[in-house]
Amino acid sequence: MITRTAKAAGVDDYRHTFKITAMRRGAYVVVNLLGTKGNPGSMATGLFLLQQRGARMTGEWTYRPGGTEVPESEKISFKRM
Repeated sequence: MITRTAKAAGVDDYRHTFKITAMRRGAYVVVNLLGTKGNPGSMATGLFLLQQRGARMTGEWTYRPGGTEVPESEKISFKRM
């Protein structure tokens, strides 16, 4: 489980709790986030390429934003600290 806390324009802080599942195939990782309890419609899927012996992942999230039914995507990267 992971909890995301964020601020949106004109909105107080909000929290989303997600159940995370992941699968690795070769140099790629697929990560799925499904909202729990208070936000069952929240979801995201990411496809990431493992780099630098797993110290970095780069890829893209696709998710369902609030207030619309049209999926959106954004590039994202993670670096082990």
